[in-house]
Amino acid sequence: MRAADEVGRWLGIGLVGLVNTFNPDRVVLGGMYGRAFDVFEPAVTDVLKARALTPSTLDLVPAALGPEAPLIGAGELALEALLADPDGVLTSFLSVRDSDLPAHDEPNPATRTKG
Repeated sequence: MRAADEVGRWLGIGLVGLVNTFNPDRVVLGGMYGRAFDVFEPAVTDVLKARALTPSTLDLVPAALGPEAPLIGAGELALEALLADPDGVLTSFLSVRDSDLPAHDEPNPATRTKG
C-alpha cells in the first residue's frame, strides 16, 4: 500500500495545480486511476484537502463509463453530425438520387488493378 499512497500523493500534487487554476466542482479519475480509485483516493484526497484553495467544494469521483469509455466516445464522434442536426442529415441523405450512385456492375476505380 505504500506504493499506492506514494502514487496517490503525486497524483494529488499534480491535480492540485489544476484544481487551483480551474476551480472545478468535480474531478473525474479515469483509466488506471478510475479502476483503482479506492486504492488511490485516500492519498489524493489528503493532498487536495491540504493544498487546494477550496477543498471542501471539490467532488473526486471515478469515471462511470469504465473500460468502454473510448468506444463510447468513438461512437459519439462518428454520430456527431447526426446527433447535432438529425433533420439536416436525413434531408441530405434522402436527397441523394440513384443516378448519383455508381451502378453495381461498374468497376470501383479504387480497387482497379494496373495492367
